[in-house]
Amino acid sequence: MLKLLLLALEDLKQLLKDQGSDLFIAFGSAEDVILKLVNEVKASYIFAEEEVEYNLHSVMSLVQSSVSSEPFVWGNPEFVFWRTPFYNVGNLEELPASYHDFLKLQLSQTIPVAAPTLPILDMEVDRGALPIFDDVKKYLQGKPCQSDKCWISLKKVSAESILRKECISQAVMKSDPSESLKSNEGKNIISSTLNNVKSTKIAKSVFASVEGTQVRGGTNNVLNALAAYLRYLEGTARDDWQELHEKLRKAECRKGASFGALFGSALYLGTISRRRVYYEAIKYERERNAGYVSPFGYSAPTVAAAIDAVCSMEWYWLLALKCQKCNEGIYPIRIWSWKSYLIQEGQTSGLAWLQARLLLLYLRSRAGNILKKCYPTNTERADDWLIGEMLRASYDPGVPIVLESILNINLSIPLNYLFDSFGGKILIIQGMRDPLSKSKLFLSMLREHCIRVTISELDAGHCPHDELPAEVNSILSEWMSTAESFTNTVEGAKSF
Repeated sequence: MLKLLLLALEDLKQLLKDQGSDLFIAFGSAEDVILKLVNEVKASYIFAEEEVEYNLHSVMSLVQSSVSSEPFVWGNPEFVFWRTPFYNVGNLEELPASYHDFLKLQLSQTIPVAAPTLPILDMEVDRGALPIFDDVKKYLQGKPCQSDKCWISLKKVSAESILRKECISQAVMKSDPSESLKSNEGKNIISSTLNNVKSTKIAKSVFASVEGTQVRGGTNNVLNALAAYLRYLEGTARDDWQELHEKLRKAECRKGASFGALFGSALYLGTISRRRVYYEAIKYERERNAGYVSPFGYSAPTVAAAIDAVCSMEWYWLLALKCQKCNEGIYPIRIWSWKSYLIQEGQTSGLAWLQARLLLLYLRSRAGNILKKCYPTNTERADDWLIGEMLRASYDPGVPIVLESILNINLSIPLNYLFDSFGGKILIIQGMRDPLSKSKLFLSMLREHCIRVTISELDAGHCPHDELPAEVNSILSEWMSTAESFTNTVEGAKSF
């Protein structure tokens, strides 16, 4: 992602320089850098994109606080927040919480606007140079952020790799790497030649690397890749489009999954907007059908994939923005992002596809009765509001895909091995009247095979944290105090 960001910045900087402007680049905290720049150029306005993600929202709050606390001779600069609206939404407060009701509004989509002509930049200010990858990486390593390596993807872990961990490590220790080098001497020459061919081809590629599937930065490059993606059914003689079509086929592990795999980073970095993707997809659909867009669906699966992806992204973004603007509920809602994905896509079978949709229909029709059984001790908690919220959420885009993922969970790795790989203390609060599991059998197996687990039994159903919140909060507080005191004791013994 970092390399893609640098490529996008390089393209943006060149685009601005072509118009007589420039992109200012500096290392440091946002509040300090912007405050320094405001003083240098004597800014009256600060323009920023409206954000909903918690981390970015926090950065903007820090910048506003830093600037507002500083006295300026020419007056405090005004913050102006902008966004690229996808739908013509007049009032966010009137936005329905149900996606099903939202579709009934049939809101019109806005079209992209032409880039404005910028004034010539003639100020003597240090504009900074575009950093290289190693410089940025070195700077980030000094920041208190968590490395991506701390995340363990269970999707890539097989049961054999965990259960036979010691056997595998012993086999690696006994193997002689020199033997493999000798056997591959002849292949190295061929591999070197192929690498030269690939490096020559990558210059015209729309991707950042030969192995990667993410389209690299640069608006023109992304638009070229999008044109190739939409025209997949037409075929092509162009090398760069053929390469994209090949990676499209590999990434299409599920219907429409290839669009997110190829263009997810470009959308996340803002190299291309959601409404521009929608505009280009509809424009191509009209070209295919003599200016007509059918109300029964799109003529190309790639068009459907692109439109469905950006429309669902915009819907969730609007919901998050509404929650922040209207301050609904008791607690503020925080929207987090990890690698720009909410759900990790995986290969699903046709049977799982059918089961997920049948299960969804069943759950919608029986939601009230199922909830009452899951709250046997305090049935009043399963009220009409909770049932209505679950039914509303069941119409959100992506719900069938989540159910498909549940039906395809890999159960080959025993739970106690997953707990051991975690390495820390674990608290399990089990409702003994849970209708969806055999509670006594489950707890007996945990006590037998999991040594780091603390178990608390409650006279509750499937959701004890919601059914008996006071009891659960008390258990959590007591367990956290015990765990913290144990950690402090261990650290003190180590230091001694």
